[in-house]
Amino acid sequence: MASSPRTITVAVGSTNRAKIAATKCAFEQAFSSTSSAAVVVDVQGFDVASGVPDQPVGDDDTKRGATHRAQRAYEAARASGGLSPTFSVGLEGGISTVAEGADIECFAYMVVYDGSRFGTSRTATFMLPEAVAALVRGGMELGDADASVFNRMNAKQGEGTVGHLTRGAMDRSAYYSHAIVLALIPFQWPELYTRVE
Repeated sequence: MASSPRTITVAVGSTNRAKIAATKCAFEQAFSSTSSAAVVVDVQGFDVASGVPDQPVGDDDTKRGATHRAQRAYEAARASGGLSPTFSVGLEGGISTVAEGADIECFAYMVVYDGSRFGTSRTATFMLPEAVAALVRGGMELGDADASVFNRMNAKQGEGTVGHLTRGAMDRSAYYSHAIVLALIPFQWPELYTRVE
């Protein structure tokens, strides 16, 4: 007799469809490979504030933004239905610098929260072309700079800058998904990760 599927509810600190898709994919990969029962992942996005500038600069602000989003999504999910999600996820994209003449690298932080513990990971980095970097240094958010240089609409909801620059080899959801799987490691091995933040 087959066992009942396990349902994992995940609150995402964003309503961006690429971030929601990345979260769903990552949780399905991480928990389907470690569970003998079928796993159903139910993901819901919440429009929450990051508490950092719209374009975070540096690791500290970017990680802080992801942490705030994870915590606030958890709280928003509880407030909306009275039930605690199994996990919440904060995803925050950042850049390395806005210093004149410096190369700008892009990256993102993923923070997974279960109401008491955090798992954190950072994506790989990629360098912006100078045409985009110049606009970002001038104060434009990356998504808007991308749209301006490449004449694209709504890039942040689709493949993102990483998707365009890799010519579709890796879209934004795939870029985030791997890092979310890595942020889930402490929850896959709780006996090895006992520290509660």
